[in-house]
Amino acid sequence: MASSILIPLLLLGLAVICNVQGYYRIKPKKPEGHFNESLALICSFKKSNPHGKSFSWFRGETIITDKTSGYSIATKSDKTILTIKNLHLNDENEAYWFGTYEENDIAYRPCDFPTIKIFPKITTERFDEKLTAEQITIRRDNGASVHLTCRLTSHIDSSLIPKWEFSPENDEFHDLPSAILVQDNDLIIKSVEKQHRGYYRCSFENRNEKSKVLLRMKNRYAAWWPFVGIVIVVVICVTVVLAIEKRRKVAQKAAASAAAKDKTSEPLILQTSRIATDVVA
Repeated sequence: MASSILIPLLLLGLAVICNVQGYYRIKPKKPEGHFNESLALICSFKKSNPHGKSFSWFRGETIITDKTSGYSIATKSDKTILTIKNLHLNDENEAYWFGTYEENDIAYRPCDFPTIKIFPKITTERFDEKLTAEQITIRRDNGASVHLTCRLTSHIDSSLIPKWEFSPENDEFHDLPSAILVQDNDLIIKSVEKQHRGYYRCSFENRNEKSKVLLRMKNRYAAWWPFVGIVIVVVICVTVVLAIEKRRKVAQKAAASAAAKDKTSEPLILQTSRIATDVVA
């Protein structure tokens, strides 16, 4: 008797789950981002306002609206997007979801996002040099200086001390090369040399999230290579033109010399032919 009641309930629950999953999709499925950067959470659905319910974005049990500081919401016919403008560590402690509260305060979460992972933020001494998840490369001239800062909070926290590591090829990371200082938890290279080229990674104790930056050294003569290339092309073209012109002049001179020979030998031929004619006569 109990099994006959339980089976229909299980089938009904499975149908509800499949219906919800068929309507809704979340992106990204594993949300993550760097400290103090933005992150977009997307809830997609097949049609607007499915099931006739009024849904909202939530952070934990707190509703998020367009007027909530630090967030922006964009809603379209097939999706809604919540943008967290600046990620902070406390975003890891709250669940973000899209849905509603039904009767008896039971949460209905068709778009429920996993816990957000926050990665450390690496900055340089140049304010206009922006490092993102897609752009982790910095370039310096030989002999220039580099100052890297790794942060998880907007203020200096003595309990959050970054650990710096180095790898030439982004494989095995080890201790920093020589002539590199770690001062006030920041990495400082006073004069960039060839041995400093590679990946620098920072992490914090008791956290798995790590961030890295690639340091490349610029060639001081790199700006001259396009000019040198143009000069080489011009020299080759001039050489080819001169060679062709020289061959053309040699051919013209040979033709002129042959024509002059023909003119000088023509009277002798005529005279010989006349003598031969007189003898025959």
